[in-house]
Amino acid sequence: MAHTRNATLLAVTLVTVSACSSVSGGDSTPSTADAQAVTTSTAEPSAPVISLPVAEAFAEPAWGITLSSQEAPWMPVVTAERIVVLDGTQVRALDTEGQESWSQGWEAFTADERGPGSPYPLLRQVSPEVVAVVDGGRSDGEGLDADTQEVRVTLLDIASGAVIEEVSVEGGERFLPEIGESGLGFLVRTDSGEREAVAVTPTGEVETLTATDDLVGVVTVGDQAFTLSGGSEEAPERFAGASFTSEDLAPGPEFEIGAIEASNAEDRLLVRFAVPYGEGMLQVLDAESGEVLSEPECDPPTATLSVTSPDREWGVLESMRINANGEVECVGGGEGERRVVLHAITDSGRAFGVAHQGANETRFVDLAPSGEPVVSDLAEGARLPIGVMDGGLAIHWDPADAILTANQIEE
Repeated sequence: MAHTRNATLLAVTLVTVSACSSVSGGDSTPSTADAQAVTTSTAEPSAPVISLPVAEAFAEPAWGITLSSQEAPWMPVVTAERIVVLDGTQVRALDTEGQESWSQGWEAFTADERGPGSPYPLLRQVSPEVVAVVDGGRSDGEGLDADTQEVRVTLLDIASGAVIEEVSVEGGERFLPEIGESGLGFLVRTDSGEREAVAVTPTGEVETLTATDDLVGVVTVGDQAFTLSGGSEEAPERFAGASFTSEDLAPGPEFEIGAIEASNAEDRLLVRFAVPYGEGMLQVLDAESGEVLSEPECDPPTATLSVTSPDREWGVLESMRINANGEVECVGGGEGERRVVLHAITDSGRAFGVAHQGANETRFVDLAPSGEPVVSDLAEGARLPIGVMDGGLAIHWDPADAILTANQIEE
């Protein structure tokens, strides 16, 4: 993507399911670890419920859990019916009532095999139905064979936890394959100095892509793979997929820079075209055909993955609210307006976020499906939802204390 953001992944262990209650219908609204595997939690609902400070648009928690961690845990993956988390050498999923739905292990590297500063393991949603556990490290050679660097990808069905496929992306003796910022694309540096592009699909197919000499990264969006070239790893200048390239879609010859900014992990791309040292423009594309769906006049986002509604018909990406047709509404950020960052959205298009002005002044934004946003004070320390599950449950997350809560959305 156009920006690189590395995160440190840490060990998380499910320690408590504090309380649980069934949830009824309501507005529904969705979206990511080195420890010993633990046994499935058998904790029964109990009081009091673990809670977090939240905005007034959300009721008291229906349930809450605490994860233990060595540092701040990686963001959980939130879908309509599951919350998926890494828990040591296990991947665990919770249902809408906070109960464990499934638990699955993978062939993990040790800390020594990963090495210091490793970004692995990590959990990534790669399609509406599939999450991937990605782990990388040194793989011991057999006999006289030299050790090599390798990335292992375990693809899991979100609903059931079933293993879809386990594949490996092999590097050389010195360089670990580098995962892109979206999906399962890998830049592989050979020991001889060459660069190769490899992509893994949600079904487990491993594809080698055509790569240029100035390859700097690879990303995937659902079944579609794109190579990133020119510029730097932090700021690529061109992209190319199976059906189209940035040169094909550039609005004019002066737009020499084309960069993939974000996706919905399924079928939509947000791209940016720019004149060197000049102005730029955004486009929402169909990831398979390259059809331009809209040209939003919003500020470019720093996030690389949009948060979608439980039915995936709506999405939010910082200041953007995106409908099923790829049309975008820019919220805030205009002249004399606060900068808005939207965090979650319901099946009806109701979105929640914050409005910033300065370093310390933040207000809560409740954006109705149509009409003006309702802006209110936000209590100090209040958490924003990271996604919404079926039944109108807004999921809140505190990475500092590793707490998850599910709060009913108020009408």
